[in-house]
Order: sequence, then C-alpha cells, then structure tokens
Amino acid sequence: MTSFKDRIGGYAAYHKHPKNKFTHLFGVPMVFYSPLIALNWIRFDIAGYDIPLGLIVLISIMVWYLTLDLLLGLIMVTFSIPAYYYCDVASKIEFNSSLGIFITFTIIGWAIQLVGHYFEGRKPALADNLVQSLMGPLFIVLEILFFFGLKKDLEQEVHKRASEFVYPN
Repeated sequence: MTSFKDRIGGYAAYHKHPKNKFTHLFGVPMVFYSPLIALNWIRFDIAGYDIPLGLIVLISIMVWYLTLDLLLGLIMVTFSIPAYYYCDVASKIEFNSSLGIFITFTIIGWAIQLVGHYFEGRKPALADNLVQSLMGPLFIVLEILFFFGLKKDLEQEVHKRASEFVYPN
C-alpha cells in the first residue's frame, strides 16, 4: 500500500516548476470541483432526503483525506463546503446553463493546468496514475502551508521523495 508521503512526493515530482505550481492553484480546484456539478444531476431519495451523488463522492474523498492527514483533511473539508454548495446550486439551474458551467470550468481548469505542464516539461501525474488526480488539492494546500513556513518536516520529506521518484515509462 502506498503511503501518503509517497503519493504526495510522487505528485510533487511532476510539479516542481514555480509556474506550474502557480497555474495549479487555479486549475486544480476547477477540475476537482466541477465534476460535482455533473454528479449532482444524479440524485437519490433516501429515507425522504434528496441525496446528490456528488455529495456522496465528496464525503468519501474527504473521509479519505482525513485518514491521510488530519490537518490537510480538515482544511479540505473547510474549503469544500462552500465549493460544494455552489456546485449544487449550479447543478439545479436550467440544464443547458448547468451543463455550460460544468463544461466551461472543466475546460478552463484543464487548459490552465496544461499550460503549467508546458512550463514543467512533463505530462500531468494522473497520466501515469489516476489516483494522483486526487492528490492535486492536497498538494495545493501543502504548497500554501509550505509558503507560510508551516509543516516544514513534511516539506522536507515531500521534496526528498520527489527527488527520488522514479517516473513510469
């Protein structure tokens, strides 16, 4: 089983260039949260409650994040609550408008990230491992914490693992 430090170190190996990191500050949240709009089009009536699929998926991811690192998980939950709210609102408006918002945020988010990977000179991490797509939001939170001088021990470990990372063929 791959540890959190190995996963985040592997993700960091694909994201060393400052311009790539900067573009990901904007692109990752757009790509991470926009699918919730589409997932929320699918809703279940469970014991009289309207439960959107996006909420089930997001809660599952947040629980996983909390098991990986409590502080990062709590930060992600804090940011995810308002983001989820707006995704849910967008999922309930007239379908063509909702679809347009979903497509726009997804395309712009990916475009921003691909520009970053142009500077990096390396394909996105998820091209080698789809689970890496879930590491992006945690990586962004970590980079912000590192910028403010927090989690220094983890920063050193992440940089060490990133430098030792062996890219798949």
